[in-house]
Amino acid sequence: VLLDVAELLPAALVIASVRDPRDQVASELTVGLRQLGAGEHAPHIQRRDVALLAHLYADYCREVLALRDSHPERIHIVRYEDLAFFSDDVLARLRVATGLDLPFDATEPWPRVSPLANLQSGPSRSDLYGGPVKTSSVGRFDRDLTVVEVAEVEKAVPELMDALGYPLPARRLVPTRA
Repeated sequence: VLLDVAELLPAALVIASVRDPRDQVASELTVGLRQLGAGEHAPHIQRRDVALLAHLYADYCREVLALRDSHPERIHIVRYEDLAFFSDDVLARLRVATGLDLPFDATEPWPRVSPLANLQSGPSRSDLYGGPVKTSSVGRFDRDLTVVEVAEVEKAVPELMDALGYPLPARRLVPTRA
C-alpha cells in the first residue's frame, strides 16, 4: 500500500516510525494478554510465539524498507529509541527534511491524538497514548522476554534488525525470567 501511495502522490514525503523488533514483540505480548483477558482469540499469545510476532512486525516494516530502497529521498525512518533519547535532534532533521515547523515536544503530552484513532479503549489501549515519549519502554524486552525468546526474535528477523540498525545479539544487562 505504501508504494502505491508513493506512486499516486509523487511529491509526498513519508515519515515512518519503527521500533526494535524485540521491544515490539514484548509490547505485542502485553497487548495480547489483554486481548485474552477480554475474551479474544489469540493462540499465538497463549503459545508466546515470539517468532510469529516478529514476522508479523517484519511484514509491517517490509513496505517501509522497500520505499527506502526504491526512493530514499522520499522516506524518513524514525526509530522510536532515537526519538525517545534524542528527540531534539530527530525533530531538527525532520524539520529540515520536510520544511515543516513541527511544533512537537516529546517531553510533553500531545493533546492532538485523534479520538477517531480508536486507541482510547479496548485491549490495545495504553496510558502512553498521547503522553510524552517515554524512555522506559526502550529495552523492555530485557525485562519482558526470556533470553531464549530474545534469541528467537533475533533468529526470526535478522535482516530486519540489520536494516533498521539494531545490533545482534542483544546484550543482556540484568537476568530476567528463565
